Amino acid sequence: MLSSVSYRRNTHAIAALWMVGMLAAMAVFSFIGIHSASAAACLDTSKLPGITSDCKASAAADELDTSQSTYWFDNKLTTGPGCAPNICAVKRGSALCAALATFAKKTGTYQCVTTCAGEALSQSVPVAGSACLSGQFCCAVTAAQQQAAGGAAATAGQKAPVTGPKTLPDPLGGVNIPTLIGNVIRTFAGVAGSIALLMFVWGGISWILSGGEQAKVAQAKKTLVNASIGLVLIFAAFSFVSAIIDAILAE
Repeated sequence: MLSSVSYRRNTHAIAALWMVGMLAAMAVFSFIGIHSASAAACLDTSKLPGITSDCKASAAADELDTSQSTYWFDNKLTTGPGCAPNICAVKRGSALCAALATFAKKTGTYQCVTTCAGEALSQSVPVAGSACLSGQFCCAVTAAQQQAAGGAAATAGQKAPVTGPKTLPDPLGGVNIPTLIGNVIRTFAGVAGSIALLMFVWGGISWILSGGEQAKVAQAKKTLVNASIGLVLIFAAFSFVSAIIDAILAE
């Protein structure tokens, strides 16, 4: 058994070491959280005015996953450091349709319609085929279509054949494979990091409450060391995988 003086000194040193470790662990999780956080306006709104874009884990039904096409990157429409391992999602609809037409220097009015009486923008801008909601197409519209609510239909008796691409339902909900893998790894890193942090806390409490017994102190030390190694490995693995996914999505 340790003397009471030695035990108090060891307890103070352990408490200080424990606090330092806790701060380091919180710094690791802060880094992961910041790296994974959403970054608003991931598309350049100065070139695509009127659109809404955001970094997120997956695209909703009314959103377009821009990582599915290199068009955005090739035309320098992206902004900021990128969203990896998340995706850059943009709202589908007439605003996106019109913005793409303006960027492509198209004349006339383009919006999402169910009946494409004019030119389909997808003929010259392929990504425009996914700019509208299901069942609609990004097309140059007539005066009658502009007056129709949301461009849902042309004036009765003026229906024209539907032109434009048809898309099948995406089983991944707009998430590509690299993004899906990134989401799984990020979730795993969060769970594993939480377990490691809890073990670190348990090791510190066990050491403080050991009463100076060598067996308990040794077990507490082992718990702290293992938890520390786990946190370092999680941090390193997350950084390594994030760099690889960033490189893949950049290509």
